[in-house]
Amino acid sequence: MSNMPQHLPKLPLGFSDFELIRRFNLLYLDRTDLIYELAKDPGTFFLSRPRRFGKSLLTSTLHSLFEHGITHFGGLKIAKLWHDETYPVTILIFQHSI
Repeated sequence: MSNMPQHLPKLPLGFSDFELIRRFNLLYLDRTDLIYELAKDPGTFFLSRPRRFGKSLLTSTLHSLFEHGITHFGGLKIAKLWHDETYPVTILIFQHSI
């Protein structure tokens, strides 16, 4: 008998939307305690990471947290840390055209 769970969540291949990952119960590594540390500090941040390194998922997670509070964070570390404050969110999408 193996101690492995019978049902493992599917990998979120091609998904960078936090709320969809949670809605479809896809695999999500809970690092929301670190997101809390980032979000609680005032200031401006520049996210400079290599391609395919999680920038879109991180910004989607922050968007969900600021706009909806902990609604989509049940069972994650940040649910115990965040004070369920919400803020207006504006999204700017810059597209490169050839």
